[in-house]
Amino acid sequence: MNIARFTKTDPETALHKSCEKFIRRFNYVEQEAERSGGRLSDMSLEEMDKLWEQSKKSEQNE
Repeated sequence: MNIARFTKTDPETALHKSCEKFIRRFNYVEQEAERSGGRLSDMSLEEMDKLWEQSKKSEQNE
């Protein structure tokens, strides 16, 4: 909250954007796992983390 006040950002909007970003990245991880023939429940945390990092990089390239 304090950061939102200092940056004059609406906290509700900031939270909404953060949630959307998380959902978008999680969807990417799910889709990539499925595309490679796997399921999240069968993946290690390291494999999921690798896909998460890829999702972040793909957003930077857009």
